Amino acid sequence: MAGLEGKGGPVSREGLMAVLWPELEPRRAQAVLRRDLSLLKKALGGEWLVIGRQEIGTDPDADFWLDGGHFRRLTQASNSHGHAAEEVCPQCVAELEEAAALCWG
Repeated sequence: MAGLEGKGGPVSREGLMAVLWPELEPRRAQAVLRRDLSLLKKALGGEWLVIGRQEIGTDPDADFWLDGGHFRRLTQASNSHGHAAEEVCPQCVAELEEAAALCWG
């Protein structure tokens, strides 16, 4: 399982609570997370999320676009393009420019 490091995949409920509500007691954070997940699931029409007892993630088979996932793909593509890291390649520059535009559009 990937954590909250930005590698994709599901995250643990505990990890999510620690990031979102570090100041709350664990029972209170659990209650807030349950409430917020219920509201989010309703707002999304029950689609796009996979909510389990221990982990929460996005449905890999769902048809939606996630900018964070696209950003990760773009930056990883330039890291594994097959040339030395110090070489400048037009394809890599274009992918990194697109990734930057997602952040600073």
